[in-house]
Amino acid sequence: MSPTAFPSELLSQSVTQRLDYFKACTIAHPRLQEVAQELRHVMREPAGELIVFLYGPTGVGKTTVLRRCMQQIIEERREEMENNPSWIPVLGVEAISPERGNFDWRNYYFDALNAFNEPLIRYKIQRPQPENGSGGKTPIQHRLESRSALRFALETAFRQRRPLAFFVDEAQHLAKLSSGRKLQDQLDCLKSLAVRTNTVHVLSGTYELLILRGLSGQLSRRTRQIHFARYQADSAEGQRDFKNVLWNFQIRMPLKSEPDLVSHWEFCYERSLGCIGLLKDRPANYPSSNSIHT
Repeated sequence: MSPTAFPSELLSQSVTQRLDYFKACTIAHPRLQEVAQELRHVMREPAGELIVFLYGPTGVGKTTVLRRCMQQIIEERREEMENNPSWIPVLGVEAISPERGNFDWRNYYFDALNAFNEPLIRYKIQRPQPENGSGGKTPIQHRLESRSALRFALETAFRQRRPLAFFVDEAQHLAKLSSGRKLQDQLDCLKSLAVRTNTVHVLSGTYELLILRGLSGQLSRRTRQIHFARYQADSAEGQRDFKNVLWNFQIRMPLKSEPDLVSHWEFCYERSLGCIGLLKDRPANYPSSNSIHT
């Protein structure tokens, strides 16, 4: 085993600590690198494509791509952030699935404002409206947790913080609604938010996300689709790349003896279907005479 594959002191630590180390490792395999590169390109040169659909099967690594891109961008722009503490280059939220009924936009706005570290979220005020014929403005009405007030506060946060992109993970939950008409409203709401704030919105989710993608022909010119596919075992290239990922995993497992995962690649593929996130979930179940518990 390569002495630099993992810190040697891990071998004297507990099973939990070793597992935590392995779970925190990110393997920059070809599929992940390709998707991350395309996503970064869209963010640098949006060309009017303000909504990006990043879709793929469960466990393929979509969340890892978002987290990796976020970390890289923040690190690259650290000096600019220090010079301008109010600027946030990239941030995001996870779209929460409703317990029942329709997707809750109020909760979404709360989570987004929290991501901006916005103060006094529960005390936002409604936008003042012009009085009829007078040209003046009505007194500002305080509306605790009003959805419209939260939406206005979020738009203001986008304009003030000027992020390069906003990531929405598990975005397929936006489609959890009771009617097709409301489904169109969901996409219109996101489109409006992206256009009004001139901010790229990256919607990451499973193939259920494609329901939203096909709703509006008008929106098609403002969208980009990025497919994060799993590795296919029916091609020599797919097998080679999958085996390479297995090799990278086995040299990073903090074990006294390096396991041989590559020889059992078919076993690993059958249980992950070529999705690297699923492959990594249960390292103790990989076929080997060794396990993470030794």
